[in-house]
Amino acid sequence: MAQTCETAKLTKRAVDTAAPQPNGKQRLYFDTDLHGFGLCVGAGAKTYFAQGTVRGRFRRVTIGRHGVFTVDQARREAQQVLAKIARGEDPAEEKRKAAIRGFTLQQALDLSEQSLKNKGRSARTISDYRYIIETYLKTWRDRPLNEITRHDAQQRHLKIAADVAAGRFANGRERDARHGRGTADRVMVAFRAVYNRALRGHPELPANPCINVDFFRVKHEQTELPLSQLHQWYRHVATLDNPIRRDYLLFVLHTGQRRTSAAVARWEHVDFAQRVLHVPNPKGGHPFALPLTDYLVKMLRTRQRENAEAFEDSPWVFPAASASGHIAEPREDFEGVKWTPHDLRRWFITAATDLKLHPWDIKLLVNHRLPSGDVTAGYVQHEVERLRPAMDAIGAKLRALCKAKK
Repeated sequence: MAQTCETAKLTKRAVDTAAPQPNGKQRLYFDTDLHGFGLCVGAGAKTYFAQGTVRGRFRRVTIGRHGVFTVDQARREAQQVLAKIARGEDPAEEKRKAAIRGFTLQQALDLSEQSLKNKGRSARTISDYRYIIETYLKTWRDRPLNEITRHDAQQRHLKIAADVAAGRFANGRERDARHGRGTADRVMVAFRAVYNRALRGHPELPANPCINVDFFRVKHEQTELPLSQLHQWYRHVATLDNPIRRDYLLFVLHTGQRRTSAAVARWEHVDFAQRVLHVPNPKGGHPFALPLTDYLVKMLRTRQRENAEAFEDSPWVFPAASASGHIAEPREDFEGVKWTPHDLRRWFITAATDLKLHPWDIKLLVNHRLPSGDVTAGYVQHEVERLRPAMDAIGAKLRALCKAKK
């Protein structure tokens, strides 16, 4: 907006008679007694200000409206502002610091959580962030972010690693140093993400203090059973006393799903007519559908019939006598076989790779993102029927590997 400038001794009478330009645009009046003190007169308001240059940068600070401030009050406020400018203090920088002085880690966590929801991230991902912050950074929750220093982040990272290894978390259960280091890394990764989200909205915050954290980068031991020895695992699964747990493990193996996604499968997600399983809330938050092989359809039909006898009106495909109503912990100890529930997903992907299926088809089946930098990948659609031959081939290979060797 174009402005004109005039100089005058700012008195009550001068302020009362000050007027904007004839066309209604702003007019500035600069006081002849106090250099840098002025009045901005617009069509609807008269506002006092002080201005000056700090380290080569022009700064204009609003003091307040005439009527709220008298001329004498505004002049005294202007003198304080101009004194700070003369000492090299930047009023704009102080204002920014004041705005984030009370912005706590808890508020940053809430902001990050809302951002994840807007992006469609899964409820599990969101709850993991909150659990990590509220468990391992509990004493930081009410601290302003700008008070968490680089030294704080570095020392807390080391302390978490030591505390977890000593059993000060997880109900006192002692863990090894490798587990403690892995947990410490995950905590700082979560804190870094929450801080970065706050930094986007408040650029006046200091740089992320995690730049001073030396991550351990723990390498996980490759203890999973090789795919070629899958029959050893299957031999134990086939003899489980609980048929629901047995079918659950085989279902995860033959679908490649994450353990939680399979555990929360409901009958409303199963379309027997189309032979499709709908996965509405997977990790990553993008719903998708999986083709069901004849083997899986037969298993689910049996499970539906038997569930009705043991768990009346249960909506879960794999019900259990747990607080959630479905299988919550799928781990089983098999003598002579080292494995984890996530190995089932690994075996599915490994079998698909051995069949030399297209990498993009494998990614679509296990709900991994296609390459973001590849233009062609953006045109590939998740079509259930197009993926059915691949699903059938993977299932056939897994069933063959499960057969006990002589």
